[in-house]
Amino acid sequence: MSYKVLIRSEIEPYYTIIPMIEERAEVVRWNPLKPQPPAELLRTIEGVYNYGHYAFTAEYMDLMPELRVISNYGVGVDHIDLQAAQERGIPVGNTPKILDGATADITFALLLAAARNLIQGDHFARGPDFVAYDPSFMLGQEVHHQVLGIIGLGSIGYQVARRARAFDMTVLYHNRNPNPKAETDLGARYVELDELLQQADFVTLNMPLTDQTRGMIGRRELGLMKKSAVLVNA
Repeated sequence: MSYKVLIRSEIEPYYTIIPMIEERAEVVRWNPLKPQPPAELLRTIEGVYNYGHYAFTAEYMDLMPELRVISNYGVGVDHIDLQAAQERGIPVGNTPKILDGATADITFALLLAAARNLIQGDHFARGPDFVAYDPSFMLGQEVHHQVLGIIGLGSIGYQVARRARAFDMTVLYHNRNPNPKAETDLGARYVELDELLQQADFVTLNMPLTDQTRGMIGRRELGLMKKSAVLVNA
């Protein structure tokens, strides 16, 4: 008898994945935006492949008494009740570090887009009001030689700091613990959070969502930042 693996996804996962799973298991699909499969079917599920950022709670685990493993597509697992999984002896798998470079790329793409008004400029150039090119319009602000503040200098934050070197940026960072490697290799400087917010022209949030980091940036923290500063929630 083959295993039964539940794939929770609103869309069809990347096409190579399902055939690989089907070689060893019977695949059951569940679109989280639609009613859940029948209870009798869920009771036979032995593995879950969570494709997307959909919550997987203790209640769902209790519907699957045969569940042996939860595999998450991606790095973050804040949408999975890890304590409930641990209590039930269900291991949770993810793909740490696989997206560090890609996430850092997107972080800098967002930073550049905000700094140089790329989205607004694109919309304007495509719109009916565009009649001529004005070299002084929508210039935005400089990125090179500016101060970048990285909150959360883990593996992703480190990659962001590496990219900042190409722009000759001064890199400040705040982390649970100092990162000597980033300081030696990249010239990053550890500062307290308030100092980072006050000095940085750009601030990127590169820490995981946890009980400790939730709400870390609020009204008070935003008030410390420069009026021209850009905040990137990466």
